[in-house]
Amino acid sequence: MEAAPNGPGIPKWNTFNYGMVCFYSIGLHASISLPYYLVKYSVTYLLAHYIILLSFCVPICYVQIKLGAIYRQNILGIYSLLVPILKVVLVYGWVAPPPVAPSEPFGSLVEVNGSFSYHEKNIDEEQEDQELGVWSLSLAKLYSPQPWMNALILHIYSLGLWSGVLPTIGAHLYNNKTTIVRANVILFLVYGLVPVVFGIAFIPFISTNSNYGMFEYGEKLKPGLGLLLLGMFGKIRHVPGIAMCLYLGVYLLGMLHMVLHLTVIWEALLCSLPTCILQFFRRRSTLVAILSFLSFILCIPYSFQSGVYLYMLVNSYLDRLIFTVIIVSIVPTVIGYIKQNLMYLLLERALMSLWYGASSLVIAAMLIYYFAVYVYPFPATIRDPKAEGASSDDRQCLGWFVAVGPIIFGFILGAFHAVYTEKGSFTERCIRALKSDSLQTADSSEYDVSDKTPQTTSSKSNSDVTLSKIETEVVIDNQDLSSDLVKV
Repeated sequence: MEAAPNGPGIPKWNTFNYGMVCFYSIGLHASISLPYYLVKYSVTYLLAHYIILLSFCVPICYVQIKLGAIYRQNILGIYSLLVPILKVVLVYGWVAPPPVAPSEPFGSLVEVNGSFSYHEKNIDEEQEDQELGVWSLSLAKLYSPQPWMNALILHIYSLGLWSGVLPTIGAHLYNNKTTIVRANVILFLVYGLVPVVFGIAFIPFISTNSNYGMFEYGEKLKPGLGLLLLGMFGKIRHVPGIAMCLYLGVYLLGMLHMVLHLTVIWEALLCSLPTCILQFFRRRSTLVAILSFLSFILCIPYSFQSGVYLYMLVNSYLDRLIFTVIIVSIVPTVIGYIKQNLMYLLLERALMSLWYGASSLVIAAMLIYYFAVYVYPFPATIRDPKAEGASSDDRQCLGWFVAVGPIIFGFILGAFHAVYTEKGSFTERCIRALKSDSLQTADSSEYDVSDKTPQTTSSKSNSDVTLSKIETEVVIDNQDLSSDLVKV
């Protein structure tokens, strides 16, 4: 991953830059959720964690990074070519915040001696935990589907399997088999080690009998950075230096993760906005104003206890629809990638394609099971008879509207745009919009070094702007490329 220009205006990253982006793309969810699961299910949870990661997440991440490296497009451009009529639905995944605790208990208030209850272990509780052996190997807990579902949900949010970050990362890498494999190795090394390090640091402060999340807290104490500090107050109140480092670490990691997602959104919208709008946003004063406003918005969830309340309400309904987003994003992407390789009959490619397809289908099946058993039967908010103002039904309607609205409007807007951009009669436009098209190669693909696997070739006129397949492959024998195949 040498830093070098490759293609029109696409900067390349070196290993350090790529590693830092992988670190920021992990975000806050894995770092604060993995420690809680380790305490809840014991250390055997790592078996489910790594089995799900290696079996199902590795091929999905490889496909998305590979597609970004081949076609030099973000996920919106790739997905629009695969399933044009569903192109706008994926945008909803970019703005969804990662969950840090469920929102079921937000409807009532629990007070203990006139104050909110938060976790502070006493000596007797710590001794009892040691006698019970929290870290004893208990394989019986893995018989339940809950740890496996928790591991899958954690990977989906933390790796951003549906947020579009991975194809954007791949667009800054060389389309070379060695480079792509090395990039995936770095990504999974960072993702596999960093949350464990955070877990070792956070485990002494976690309540083992909490059913609400990482820390035990009062039912009306909203999650956020304030909750994190309150939950650990009993341990760090005498060490303000550690508290400050914890504050900065969580704040900066969470903010950079959100900034990375905003960058993905901006790059996706940049290629589709009209010229007049682009000229307006490129003004220095406009960019400074937008940056200041976004900085203020990003600070809210990490500065106030109640700043993420609306996010959690929306997210509880998003969990009811997350499997739909996975089905309409990951599965078509994998199918499109397999479609590109159907011309190759090598056994290696056939087995890899089977792995890609099986992984996406298993993930979709697990999420449907999670939705039907653990999410749908339970309300997101609980009615509080003493509460004034908006009732629980109003919150239910608000949550469903915000969660379902972008998907419904996305279907409508995506369908209209897909039909409008096609040619022919209305019936022909609808049929073409429903078909899954092959991906386009970017203008910069001629600079890329492809895999060293021999491939079948065919010829076609260079006048075509849209290339449904890689048509020609030329062998260049010199000292720089060492007889590598170059796609033209």
